[in-house]
Amino acid sequence: MKKGLLIFGIVTTLFSLVGCEPEVIAPVVTITPSELNLLVGQKDTLQATVSIEGTTPAVMIWESSDTKVANVDAKGVVAARSEGEAIITLTTEHGTAQCVVNVLYGTLVIDKEEMTIHFKYKSKEPRGESP
Repeated sequence: MKKGLLIFGIVTTLFSLVGCEPEVIAPVVTITPSELNLLVGQKDTLQATVSIEGTTPAVMIWESSDTKVANVDAKGVVAARSEGEAIITLTTEHGTAQCVVNVLYGTLVIDKEEMTIHFKYKSKEPRGESP
């Protein structure tokens, strides 16, 4: 251990003598996907990654900007609750990252014969003239 500290001290001293500072690469946290589209009632899991391989956040705090639209648990599982948009924020000791969650109210129709998927959008808002 003393040998490692001695080498670190020598390298740091040499850098300071020549007017250079060693480049420190700070890890960056990201969420995959960065945008998520869900139907009311659906769930999906967000994945947190850190830019430096082998680095794992010790603390991960997941939060939703609007828990009426979408909430998130401690494991990054997002549950769509009602139509709208929510921003999921992950906070770690390496920084923060966000994912935009769009929640729609509707149904998916899968036509097995034609091999197609159709989305039938339904709005809970009453239809009528705009003010």
